[in-house]
Amino acid sequence: MVDLANGVSVVRDAQVTVYSSNSSPARRRRSGGADASDVAGLDSMLANADFDLAADITIAPARARRGASAESYEAPQIEVALEDNEDAVVLIEQQGGVFRWSWPADSGADGRQRRGGGGARRAVFDLVPQGKDSGFSAANPPDSEPRRRRGIPLAGWIGERLIEPIRVRVLRFIARKVTDAVIDKVEGDLREGPRHWDMTRNMWVDGLPALSPDSSPRILLFVHGTFSSTANSFGGIAAYDSNPAMPLEIVNSYDAMIGFDHKTLALTPLENAAAMNAAFAGLPEGSFIDAVAFSRGGLVYRAFERAFAASRPDVHFGKAVFVGCTNAGTFLAHPENWKALVDLYTTIVLASVRAISVVTGFGGVDPVSFAIKAIGDFVKIMPQLAIDGNEVPGLAAMQPGSAVLSELEAREEDLGRYHAITS
Repeated sequence: MVDLANGVSVVRDAQVTVYSSNSSPARRRRSGGADASDVAGLDSMLANADFDLAADITIAPARARRGASAESYEAPQIEVALEDNEDAVVLIEQQGGVFRWSWPADSGADGRQRRGGGGARRAVFDLVPQGKDSGFSAANPPDSEPRRRRGIPLAGWIGERLIEPIRVRVLRFIARKVTDAVIDKVEGDLREGPRHWDMTRNMWVDGLPALSPDSSPRILLFVHGTFSSTANSFGGIAAYDSNPAMPLEIVNSYDAMIGFDHKTLALTPLENAAAMNAAFAGLPEGSFIDAVAFSRGGLVYRAFERAFAASRPDVHFGKAVFVGCTNAGTFLAHPENWKALVDLYTTIVLASVRAISVVTGFGGVDPVSFAIKAIGDFVKIMPQLAIDGNEVPGLAAMQPGSAVLSELEAREEDLGRYHAITS
């Protein structure tokens, strides 16, 4: 066992080594460990999400000992001392910038806990690449048999044997009892409502733009996805003057670019659409709307288009481009797969930090920090949520066959205006 500061210990096999992630760059290069600067500002983002960084370590495979075999290998564990009002999670960074969250082993609802000296609670984390903390199931059948580990083995592991270094952040937080109000607070930092692109300041600003009532403006509408905001999903257009993804001729084709910030967990896409309908009621007569929707935003846009078309028949809807949208639902919305969901979103969000760093004109730390805080708040309460997932209506709506999807499909029409970007 390796005893670290702040009540953190690593129970390790002799075939792995443990050292601080902030050790010398030369040592990191020899071990292949992740550099602390790989994701700019991550530690401050985690602090903003009310996590206390108890330890930041790298665990790497040691040079194989003579006579050592895979059969004798034991996966490393982390033990964390906790106060009565505390819980903990672990954020693991693997080679290639893949992130995943880990909860106390055999967590069920409360996590495996041991009593240490003086009655202290200790959460125990198994550092393995598969299992309930990272598995994915494409179905959700009830069964009485013991649940087997699901998921695709991740790079850097052979079975449960570590073959490449991983960086491990041990994060404590103040435990909260989950109530209906807690889900609403997960995205509590989000100011709901319309935002528009200010060409002079080169940024998203609150409210609708000033549009002449007689202008019949052409509007490009942006609708963001889960754990996100308009600035988070579409902030990269800040570099439109030098970014080939947003050439000036596209920008100049519209009188306004508008987004709508909305809660993606506490509310359903139909409720989001109703709020958009009310917010956009004052658009000038004859407005023409094209749209770009990302992820869950596709469902919000489709619901909005139908509601707004009914209340404002003078408004014309043109093309809608769906980017990776959950128009047919997603199995990631099943509670059994929420752990895979937060791993995927964390990896995507933090990959965007690296991408942003090479796009001039966009300081993306704040919108990315919002996404990490939303994901982190959800991570804290996940083990306490019921398996039916009804406490999170925004995700339940994306389950294949949900009432929301059925309603949207029943009213589908004019599909020729819809386009999709998939991968």
